[in-house]
Amino acid sequence: NGSSSTSSSSTSSSSSSATQEHEPIGVFGGVSFRPFPERNFAEVVFLAIAQNHQIKGFGTRLMNHLKQTLKRMGIYHIITFADNNAIDYFAKQGFAVRTDLIDEVGNILVTKSKEKNGQNNGDDDGGGDDGDDNMDAFYGCDGLDFYDVIYGENKGYIKIYNGATLMHARVIKHVNYCQLNQHLIDNRKLMLEKIAQISDSVVPRQGFATPHQIDLSVIPGISADDIKNARSNLFAVERPTQI
Repeated sequence: NGSSSTSSSSTSSSSSSATQEHEPIGVFGGVSFRPFPERNFAEVVFLAIAQNHQIKGFGTRLMNHLKQTLKRMGIYHIITFADNNAIDYFAKQGFAVRTDLIDEVGNILVTKSKEKNGQNNGDDDGGGDDGDDNMDAFYGCDGLDFYDVIYGENKGYIKIYNGATLMHARVIKHVNYCQLNQHLIDNRKLMLEKIAQISDSVVPRQGFATPHQIDLSVIPGISADDIKNARSNLFAVERPTQI
């Protein structure tokens, strides 16, 4: 015990410094959302990051954890009404502005989706287009009926805020948002492997032995017609004699 006490006494200043460096930051922000699993969407009602922790990636991390949570709940669409200061943030998180459904002053433009046997089949996006269906199929998520979101159950499931912008994002089933960096690294590697199978951009080509002048029109990969049309003295490069 005695040696322990002496040791802690002699290193008190350095221990204090280390404690300050690794001190927990506490609560840096939060998000409030309303899930509607039976309608396949959630509404982000409020999201905020403490001012002294902004522009540090905490907002992105918070949104990624929200997406992962919604996946576990079987929800693959997120909607929110963003004010002008929040539009850029949500756009960086994969949200798209949907003024084709509700414009900036709150006018509802969404139309009733197709019906089947008098019942909404849930496969068509009300007010959307074929692009919505294609994106849903690409992401592997079920479609969202915006008409039902706005008008369903009497007055709709969400409150429309005048002066705010409706934004919408999809949650991709096969992406682990809590390990997003590794997912991007793996996909980049896969993409480069696929490109290498069909591209000749990495094929080495024979250089030129002439020491004086290079005619770019005969270089493989460059169109001779384009060179002739834009030919100038820049294409005649004097080279020193090789020894």
